[in-house]
Amino acid sequence: MKKNNKAPYIPMYFRYVMLALFLAFFLTIYFKNLQMLQTTSEEITLMSEYETVFNIENLQTEPIILVTNNYEPYIYNDPDRFSFVEKVVEAALLAAEVDYVIERYPWERCLEMVQTGRAFGTFPYIETKERKSRYIFSSSIMDTMDDFTVLFYNRQIPELEGGHIDNMQQLSTYRIGVMSNFYYLPIISNYNLKTETAYDQVYLFHELAAGRLDIVVSDYYVGEYILEENLPEQAKDIGVLDYEWPVHYDYYKVMMDKENPKAKWFIQAFDEGMQIIQNNGQYDDLYKKFQDEF
Repeated sequence: MKKNNKAPYIPMYFRYVMLALFLAFFLTIYFKNLQMLQTTSEEITLMSEYETVFNIENLQTEPIILVTNNYEPYIYNDPDRFSFVEKVVEAALLAAEVDYVIERYPWERCLEMVQTGRAFGTFPYIETKERKSRYIFSSSIMDTMDDFTVLFYNRQIPELEGGHIDNMQQLSTYRIGVMSNFYYLPIISNYNLKTETAYDQVYLFHELAAGRLDIVVSDYYVGEYILEENLPEQAKDIGVLDYEWPVHYDYYKVMMDKENPKAKWFIQAFDEGMQIIQNNGQYDDLYKKFQDEF
C-alpha cells in the first residue's frame, strides 16, 4: 500500500481566521504593555513631584543659614547688646518651627553667599524695584508704617534754617552723603544732586558735623544712634529736615535669591511666624524693649 506524504489540506478561510486571531492577540499584548509603561512613567513623575514637595516644603533636613552683619541699632555684633531685628527674626522662625543658624560676615560677603547658595538668605534688607529683578523677599520684619528714611542736615547752613524743604530739587546745590549700594540710591539718582559715596555711615556723619557735607541720607534710628555714640557734642548742630521721603519702604526683610527652591516655603513659614508673634504680643514686647534701650 502506497504511503501518502502530503500535508492535510487547510482551507484558505481558516488560515485567514488564524492570522486574524494571532494579530488580535499580538495587538492586545502590545497595547497592554504600552499602557503599563505609560502608567509607570506617570507614577514615577508624580512620585518625583511628591518627593520634591515633601522634601522642600514639608521636611527641613538641615538648618537654614541666614547671614547678617552689624547694623546698629538694629543689629549689634556685641552679644550683650539687644539686636532687635535679629530677635524678631529668631522669634518668628521659632514660632514657625523652622530650624536655623544666623552667622555674621561683612555685607559684601553676605550678598555673595546668598548669590552662590552658600547662605539661604540675608537681612535686614529693603525691597526695591531694582533688587526684585534678582531677589525674593520675606514679609516685613518691622510691623510699622512709619518711614525711617530721612535727611540729616547741618543746622549751621543759613539757607536750611527752619529745616523744611518741599522737594528734592531744592537740594541741588548741597553736598549730600550717601552709602554705596544702599536702597535709596535709585531715588537720589533721579535728581541732579551732588553726592559723596562712602562705605561707612559713621564717616559720613563725621563729615556732616565737620561741615564738609551738608546733608546725609540715613535711616532715622541709625543716624540718631551714630550721633549719640560717636558725636554727642556735635549732635545739637545736626537736625532732620522736615521732608517726606518720596517712596515708602517696608522695613526690613529677609532677602533670598530667586533661584532658591525653598524661598517660597520660607516666606510662607516666616509670615506664619510673624503672625503668631504679633498675635501673642511677643513682637510688641520686643519693639518696646528696642524703644526703651534706644
